[in-house]
Amino acid sequence: MVSVHGHRLQLELVPSQTARKTWHVAEQLGAHLVGQPPLHYEGGAFSTDPSTGTITDADWGVVLMRAFGRSWSPPK
Repeated sequence: MVSVHGHRLQLELVPSQTARKTWHVAEQLGAHLVGQPPLHYEGGAFSTDPSTGTITDADWGVVLMRAFGRSWSPPK
């Protein structure tokens, strides 16, 4: 588990024989894990594709911080 801007994330590497690596990302919300867009690594850069558009950087932490740095407030 990693924590990014208060979001608790579980990353699971998907086995691969290729140079492209993929991690499943799930966010812990209470007692539930909710699937999020996967994290990819290829050609020296990590990327993910949340609803706000593709985020790419050489540092996986930067990619996750940008993806989960969105402001969120509960519905009223």
